[in-house]
Amino acid sequence: MKALASYIALLPVVLLVAGFAENHAGSIAPKCLRPAMSMTKGWPTTASPRLPIALRLPAAFVRDTIGSAQYEDSLRQMGKRIPSASLWRVEWDAQLSIRVLDAPAPAWPLFGPEDMDSLPEASTCRERIGDAQAVVQSYNKLQWVGEGRYGPYVVGAQLRFPDGVIISAFGFAETPARQAQMLAAIRTIRLRAP
Repeated sequence: MKALASYIALLPVVLLVAGFAENHAGSIAPKCLRPAMSMTKGWPTTASPRLPIALRLPAAFVRDTIGSAQYEDSLRQMGKRIPSASLWRVEWDAQLSIRVLDAPAPAWPLFGPEDMDSLPEASTCRERIGDAQAVVQSYNKLQWVGEGRYGPYVVGAQLRFPDGVIISAFGFAETPARQAQMLAAIRTIRLRAP
């Protein structure tokens, strides 16, 4: 009887904790969206001439040397260092930029957990991709930056390889299908021999 009385006394605390976990599931255990990797079968492997990586991308994604050159010119004009980066795009539909980070990078490639809780369809995955420890994030929200926009389907990732190389990826798309393709492509990134 005494045990039953103790259980009844703890019941409001148990219910409170259970309710908090249910209402704050994104804070405690963020949702992780992983596309079916079977979609990458048949995708060609592409290597970046500027990065020590190879990845698989749908044939519709082509390397954008013009966009990369314009980006480098704008950095030069601002007196900033030009990072090693590559850009792939599907005209008017999707863009994926991948670069090597020089300095120690934050643990979250796009946003911290508190920010991800407020974004629609936010997903954070901590996983191993090849030899790398990775954080892959995505969300669905159109955003304006200066005169340009990105989204509404956004992806980002950071891969830390054992030899110290850190790869950062950021992309946005017009459709959920392209977002899923970029999420799958990020998971195919591998370091290649120099």
